[in-house]
Amino acid sequence: MASFSARSYPATAWAMLAGLLLLTSACGWQLRGAGLAMPDDLSHIYIEGNTAVAAALRQSLTTGDRTLAAHADDADVILRITSDRFDQRTATISASARISERRMTHEVEYLIVDNSGEPIFPPGRLDIERIYEYNEDNVLATDDEVVMLREEMLQDLVRQLQMRLIQASSREASGDAVNSAPVRVDEAPGSGDAPAP
Repeated sequence: MASFSARSYPATAWAMLAGLLLLTSACGWQLRGAGLAMPDDLSHIYIEGNTAVAAALRQSLTTGDRTLAAHADDADVILRITSDRFDQRTATISASARISERRMTHEVEYLIVDNSGEPIFPPGRLDIERIYEYNEDNVLATDDEVVMLREEMLQDLVRQLQMRLIQASSREASGDAVNSAPVRVDEAPGSGDAPAP
């Protein structure tokens, strides 16, 4: 069976797909409840990391008959999840000194490299934030909302990482050199891509 390489996929196709996704993201439009439109053959991509985001990303990319590279040595594009942190804390307190809102943040740091370990993009960081009303008189309903929001945050991170993979595959296919500037793509309020410290 012939092996697949990101370089063998038409660079113009990758570039057009990446451009379309950036345009729809800038307009605030996202596919909810499903992954972005990824190419059918992802056997040149390897996801490295044992975190919730890495696992969710692998699952989203291997729907149907699609498969990822089993080992980093078999891949042209490697996405490494270097940090995956979730935090929850008080956002606002009412006049009666009771918690009225809580803030959840999910931060992921990542690096995308080629099969020789050279960065395709500089290290990047994605930050997702959600604020929800806290009702201590109905903790069960609040807990249900937290579960729903955490899943929504996870899927937002997965979609953004899918977009980075498409951009990386486009750059790898065209042979463009890595840009020394930090990766940053403006997203909707509460989410974004910032340079890792």
